[in-house]
Parts: sequence; C-alpha cells; structure tokens
Amino acid sequence: NPLPSIPPAWRMPSGPTLHTSYALFSSPMSTRRRPPAATLPLWQALALLAAAAALLFGAARLAARRETPSATGEALSAGAVITLLIAGFLALRWIASHGLGAPLDEFTEASLRALALLATGHIIMPRLGQKLSHIGQWRGHALMALGLLYALFGPALALNPWWGGAPAMVAGPSLFNAQALAFAAPAAIALGTAFRLRASHGKLARLYAVAGGIFALVWLPMEIRHAFHGADMSGAGFIGLEGFVHSMWPLALVIGGATLKTRAPAMLRGAVDRLLSVAAWPALIIAALGLWLVFNPWWGWAPAPLADTPSALIALAAFALAAWLSAKTALAGETQQHDLGRVATGAGIGHLLIAATMIVRRLFHDLTMSTAPASDVELWSYSAVWALFGAGAFALGLRRGDVTLRWGGLATLLATTAYVAFLALTRLTGIAQIGSALGLGIVLMIVAWGARRFGSAPARQERGHASAPPN
Repeated sequence: NPLPSIPPAWRMPSGPTLHTSYALFSSPMSTRRRPPAATLPLWQALALLAAAAALLFGAARLAARRETPSATGEALSAGAVITLLIAGFLALRWIASHGLGAPLDEFTEASLRALALLATGHIIMPRLGQKLSHIGQWRGHALMALGLLYALFGPALALNPWWGGAPAMVAGPSLFNAQALAFAAPAAIALGTAFRLRASHGKLARLYAVAGGIFALVWLPMEIRHAFHGADMSGAGFIGLEGFVHSMWPLALVIGGATLKTRAPAMLRGAVDRLLSVAAWPALIIAALGLWLVFNPWWGWAPAPLADTPSALIALAAFALAAWLSAKTALAGETQQHDLGRVATGAGIGHLLIAATMIVRRLFHDLTMSTAPASDVELWSYSAVWALFGAGAFALGLRRGDVTLRWGGLATLLATTAYVAFLALTRLTGIAQIGSALGLGIVLMIVAWGARRFGSAPARQERGHASAPPN
C-alpha cells in the first residue's frame, strides 16, 4: 500500500526505501484499506482484547509470585501491553474513519500512534533500583525506539507538511496544531526520558537527548513555515521575510539556551555549556549564509521582497538583531573560546556592513532592489558608506582594545580602496571619479592619524608600568 507521490523537484523524493519503511508500520492500519464484508463489531474486538490483556496481566502476577525477577512474568506483562496497544490502535482507526466526530487525517493519526508507543514505553521503563530481567529492562526501550522510528519515517519524512512525499495539511493556530503532536510531544518525551536516565544509564540518556533534539529542531522551522504559509506548507518558495526568520532562529536558540542554563541542574550545566559551544558555530554560519547570500534582498538566491517601508525597516532591524546575537554568541559557553569570539565579532561586523549597504540600495531603488542597475552616484555612495563604516569600526576597536574590531575595520577600508580603484578605472568619470578617490584618501589619512595618536598610548603606558621600580 504505497503512499502517493507528489513530484516537485525541491521536495524530498518519495523513493521506495522511504515508503517501504513507513509501510512496515502503517500498512496494517492504512486509511485506504477497506474492511472486508464480514467483520467483527468494534466493541466485541475491544472487549476480547481487553479480556486477553487482563488474563495476561493476571498470569504475569502469578508468575511473579513464584520468583523475582521473573522473565516469564515480564514476558506475559509485555504481551498484555502490546495487546492494549493493538486495542488502542483499533479504536484510533475507528475514530479516524468517521467513527466519532470529525475524521482524522493520516498525519494526525500517525502522530497519535507514535505518541502511544512513546508514552507506553516511557511508563513501563524500570524504576531506579527495580530488579528486573532482561525483558523487563528493555521492553520500555524497545517501545520507545519503535515510537521514535515511526515518528521519524511517518510524520517527519513521508508525511511531512513541507518536504514530505505526501505532504499533510496542518490546520489550526501556531504552536497548537497537529505538528505539536508529531514533533514537539515526541521531543518532550525523549528529553524527559533522557533526564530520567541521566544517573543510571548515561549512554542511553545521551541517545534519547539526541533524538529529542532532532525532533525539536524539526518542529521549530515547521512552526515558522506554518506561521507564514498557513495550512498548506508544501508550496515552493518563501513568503515575505520568512527566510530571515529561518536564518536567525538558530542564533536565538543558542542565546536562549545560554540565558536559561543557570536554571538547569548543576550536574547538567557542564553538558549544556559544551552543547552551546558546539551549536554556536553552525548558528553563526546559518545566519551568515541566509542573510548575506541566500535571502539577501539585493543579490540573494531567493531574495526577500521588501515591498514597502515597514518590511524594509523590519529587514534592517533583523540585520541589527543578527549582529547583536552574533556578538552574544561568543559568551554562550561558560569558558570563552577566543576563536569563537573572533568569528562572532566578525559576523556582527558583516551583518552591520550589509545592513548599511541595503540602506543605500533602498534609498536609490524602492521596489526594484533586486533588479535595477546601479548608477555612478550609487556606486560612489557605497564606497563612501563603506569607508566611514570601516573607519568607525577601527575607531571603536581602538577605544575598546578589541583586536578583531580593529582588523575588521582595516579589512573594510582595504576592500573599499580596491573597490574605488576598480571603479575609477572602469565606471566613474569626472567629478565622481575625483571625489571618490579624494574622499577615501581623507578617510584613510584620518584613520592613520588616529592609529598613531591613540594606538600608541596604551603601549607607552605599558612600557611606563614595566620600567617603574617595584615598591
């Protein structure tokens, strides 16, 4: 019973491997399989399954009285749990197919099945200090693994509302819709299990933490997509400033984690610090790639449209926020990393420089930022803004004693010098040519004077402290 395929090229391909894996779980309860002509009434089937589960539980109690731990009793109780799960799946299938109220779509039904497996596995896991045989120790983990795999191959891949081969429609408000059942709830159960096992089973706790993090990282961009697109998220492209939000949420997540880590238990703070120190690098890279290259309103691969003044102001605020978040990322971990600090400062400089460039572009072109050609005056304006920006960054670096800011300002000035030389030889003529070269020369002279005047004062002060006799 393969799932239907929707073939846009950008969407995840619905190949046989993915559908076969999902069919292992879903084909017995598919919404497209009609019941045979002669069927057992649902209430009788549920009654039979409940009676079978009760008999298995009773036999498990009798076996547990004879020996402790009892592998036979644990096997019987595991069979009872599986029987109850089958009954729950049958009741869910009846509800989903117009049995009670409005029918459920396949995405919601699959999410509820996964949650049933995960919740049952979490409940029957052994308590701390409880003596059980191998069956009792691993039956909960087996159900948890089954539920996580089902949620991965079903809602997260095959039925994913954005990139799935058979994308689902997600109705309802943001945060409170079927995606909370499909992604947020499995993430919460997996992370809760990791916290529960942190002292007794460290390796398993880390595996559950990774699984919970994966589902959380799927849920966040899906909710962003839903906020912009509504129920149908399978369409190609991005709406408005959606790309900016996708680029910046990893940075916001890192800063939020650094803010909340003080409330974490003391035994987890070291692990949280290490996680934040690692996560800061891809967060900086994603923000830079998104805002500088992919979604840039001028030269981006999928340029964000700035149709009016409010959207332009929001875009500029996003660049400023990205610069601030990048600077804060250097302090995300408990132990400051010098390399991360330099990269974070450089990323902040880049965000502000591109924001300044976008301001100039917006002043010359209102609705045609991504297509209109640049005039000679506009090209000269870029060199002036970049020169002033580089001089300001260099001055701020001198004032704060920040080497990265100083070198960032110098790099901007050197790039601006090369840009002006290129324009003088290829595009600019007359007054614009002379003015650009003259203005840049004045800025460079001021920067050189400031470096000589203010940059040597700390060095003289340090030499004076070194030559002073000890008390």
